[in-house]
Amino acid sequence: SKSRATRMTLKREKHNLEDLSILTEAMSCFNGAASRLESSYHHLEERVRQLDAEVKKKNYELNETLRQKEEMQEYLHAILESLPIGVVAVNLKGSITTLNRAAENLIGVSAEDSVGKSLNEILSGQCSESDNVEMQRVDDTEEVGPREMEIVRGGKRVTVLVSEACLEKSGRKRTGTLVTIQDITHVKRLEKQAVRNSRLAAMGEMAAKMAHDIRNPLGSIELFVSVLKRELMAHEEPCKLLEHISSGVKSINSIVSSVLMFMRPQQKALFKRIDIHQPLNDSVFFSSHLVQGNDGVQVSVCGCEYPLFVNGDGELLKQVFLNLILNAIQAMPSRGTLKITAEEGHRNGSDERCAVIRFVDTGMGIPKEHINKIFDPFFTTKTRGTGLGLSIVHSIIKSHGGTIDIESTQGAGTEFV
Repeated sequence: SKSRATRMTLKREKHNLEDLSILTEAMSCFNGAASRLESSYHHLEERVRQLDAEVKKKNYELNETLRQKEEMQEYLHAILESLPIGVVAVNLKGSITTLNRAAENLIGVSAEDSVGKSLNEILSGQCSESDNVEMQRVDDTEEVGPREMEIVRGGKRVTVLVSEACLEKSGRKRTGTLVTIQDITHVKRLEKQAVRNSRLAAMGEMAAKMAHDIRNPLGSIELFVSVLKRELMAHEEPCKLLEHISSGVKSINSIVSSVLMFMRPQQKALFKRIDIHQPLNDSVFFSSHLVQGNDGVQVSVCGCEYPLFVNGDGELLKQVFLNLILNAIQAMPSRGTLKITAEEGHRNGSDERCAVIRFVDTGMGIPKEHINKIFDPFFTTKTRGTGLGLSIVHSIIKSHGGTIDIESTQGAGTEFV
């Protein structure tokens, strides 16, 4: 019985040792797995740190790229807004997507009121009726060259040059049309002045030669008339005829003198420092009897509060102002107003200061086909007159280093500047 109990005890101890061995082996395996898991965790943690650093670097690079793109976008936007030429982007549907400040000023419509609208529709409301404002169709393959238009801005007609170009993305895929609008009013004015000066110079040279050739026989006729007057003093009828001849000679001589005045006003000009208000006020005073004779015409003068000094000939400038006042009064046979202003300005947008005198009447206006001819010598629509008045005005202003421009609408009035 003891032997059996001993065997059972030994057997249990053996089983316990086996269980302990299994448990020890299991613990050893668990410890190994835990160690490997800890090592993997540390490795994963290191990898996460590396990925986090890479993500931070990529985010920094991405933010830097976005910042540079924003700066470039702002820079390009600043360039677009600073351009003196109007730029308008139109999509495939013909609607405005972008326009710069110059385009807003030229068209006279803000970006908020323009984006999403048709450029043709907006220009149709700004351009004169004679202009074709239809923009190029985006599917056309033919190129459209620059063309001139007249835009009414602030009651004034402004000449613009409109050009169109294809707007493409990468791969030459067309996305719309880029329209540029350039104000060429000043250029057109200079072109007109150049053509006018050239034409007047040629006509003036011819007129001067004719005046010289006419004056020679006029002197002889006047001399013979004087001799005949002395010889025929006792005969009344012949003397009357001679008086008519003498009067006709004086009229011809006056016309010839006007022609020479048109050609060479600078020979008689006495330039000195004068206040422009003096000849202007004198001209208004001397023409007051014409105004009083026409009760329906009102003349108002608005000058500077301070003297406006120029280098010029007061008498010649007075002749210019009187001529323009007379023309304005004659253009208002029934009633109307003539507003004369004198102010300091700048020549053609430069820093050079000058005096700007405006004569604005509400008369019958000048027909469009006559605008380019009114400064030509001998051109007149009046039943009486030599047609040299405005030619002399132009010549005097030119001799003073100035310019004279005109804006007129038939039936609405005329403005001389």
